[in-house]
Amino acid sequence: MAYEKREIVTYAKDNSYTDKLQKRIEYLPSVAAIYRDLKNFLNNPCSESTFRKRFKISSSIETWINDNIYYKNWPDILEKMGTQDSILEKMIEEAGQIWKKANKKPPLIDPPICRGF
Repeated sequence: MAYEKREIVTYAKDNSYTDKLQKRIEYLPSVAAIYRDLKNFLNNPCSESTFRKRFKISSSIETWINDNIYYKNWPDILEKMGTQDSILEKMIEEAGQIWKKANKKPPLIDPPICRGF
């Protein structure tokens, strides 16, 4: 079965992984600590000052997670939290294979019209 990003994110929500990540973020003492803890998992890598701005602008931690955590990083985040989910890993692997196939460039063919120029 082919999985889309939103299905993977929904799966993470349904299994309360986003809640666990939110609790982990709330437990950390400062925005700098949150940045250090999550900087390898951000969808758009940025400096700490940019991270602070984006984090403070966000209406809630849940919204921030949805906007800034890339779906491919969920297995690494779960590992950091001491949890593993083989189903989630399989979903992400299948989505990655589909992405590779979709982005494969077609072979170049020398069209007869272009010969001789």
